[in-house]
Amino acid sequence: MKKTCTPPPIAIIFLFVIAFSLLSVSVNSQIPLCVYPKIKGPLLVCNSATTSHYYVKPIGTYINVNWSVHPSTAGIAFNKTQFTTDVTWSATAIADRGYLVYSYDSYSDTLFPQACCTTAPSGAKKIRDLDDSFGTPNGGDKVASAFNDPSQPSLNIQHTPGTDIVKVSNGVYFIEGQLNLEVTRVEFIGCTFYMGSGAVIYVPRGNLSGAGLLGDFVARDNTHFLGTSCGMWQGIVATSDSKLYFSGATIEDAEYAIKWGGCSIAITCDNTTFNNNVVSVFSQHIVSPSSNLFYNLGPDLSRFHNCIFDSSTPMVLQTFNGQRALPSNQKPFAAMYYNDLVQSPTNGLKSIPFDENPGVSCIIRNMPFGIYGVNSQIDVFNVRFNNIQPANSCYYKSCKTAAISSLVKPGISTKQLNVG
Repeated sequence: MKKTCTPPPIAIIFLFVIAFSLLSVSVNSQIPLCVYPKIKGPLLVCNSATTSHYYVKPIGTYINVNWSVHPSTAGIAFNKTQFTTDVTWSATAIADRGYLVYSYDSYSDTLFPQACCTTAPSGAKKIRDLDDSFGTPNGGDKVASAFNDPSQPSLNIQHTPGTDIVKVSNGVYFIEGQLNLEVTRVEFIGCTFYMGSGAVIYVPRGNLSGAGLLGDFVARDNTHFLGTSCGMWQGIVATSDSKLYFSGATIEDAEYAIKWGGCSIAITCDNTTFNNNVVSVFSQHIVSPSSNLFYNLGPDLSRFHNCIFDSSTPMVLQTFNGQRALPSNQKPFAAMYYNDLVQSPTNGLKSIPFDENPGVSCIIRNMPFGIYGVNSQIDVFNVRFNNIQPANSCYYKSCKTAAISSLVKPGISTKQLNVG
């Protein structure tokens, strides 16, 4: 029988009712990623004037559409249509902290160009601004070709031409800009990914498990994502009903290692380490009535099983253009940060799917907050919190720290906090 237990001294739990979040996470109005369109297109501006094409995938009928670049010294948008634009970035776009805005009615999305690194890490194939959704060959063929590298004798790529499933084993890559997997489902086995400053991976919309794969995005058997001397990277961004599967993987040095908002996703996380991410698992705040949740349908089981969330060394990588979630005192903000999280209506899944086997536990250590929730249902079972950081790790003038922090804004119905 499950019981509510008194946490150890290192696992102090606070329940705050406040009118604001302690961490600013976006320059726009926290529009849900899963419902509204995201700007897609090249991120890299390599110290010279650069012209790039950008687009959004339409989800509805839009009015009062506008594309604009800010500040004006960073570049100019032209050839504007309802869903596309071209931008000429100035050579000083990064120094000017430039960004592109797509807006319509009451919604906007923002894309920040990123600086280039001059050289790839030794032995790594460089992949820059890969988008699988347009042109020929089809998405899967394009991704398989981009990841192929005859100079890596241990590399193995499995792909049937004309399909959108790609398996990559034992590859070493340097990813700059966006890796936009709009249609291609991938499985990485024993691969290493060095991520450039502000690099981002977009995961395809969910197709449940999909034939032949454990998920829409799979990283297993010592696959490793890490930043470089160029700076931190954005992280892995999921969309509606995406299934992410991690087993024996490591994800480091990201702003948000895994991010989604305004929908349900499935995350299977077994024996995986998250290290030195500002936030490792993040559900974005939304303005619509919809909520964030982990789903559990058939084979698509959400769970955190023997995962470690850590910050054992100082976070010293520089931030990227547009980064809003920032380390403080060279430490992360939290292992998990949830906005508007609710329990799954299926199979009695808890809001946070920690493995409830008493012999299996996740570990969160060396950071100011373990689990941080805002207007969320927070269920925590079989988690060990070690070395929660002292009060001199301050965020936005607040020096409170906690293993578990659950906040409710005024006017919002009270959310439950269950610890067992």
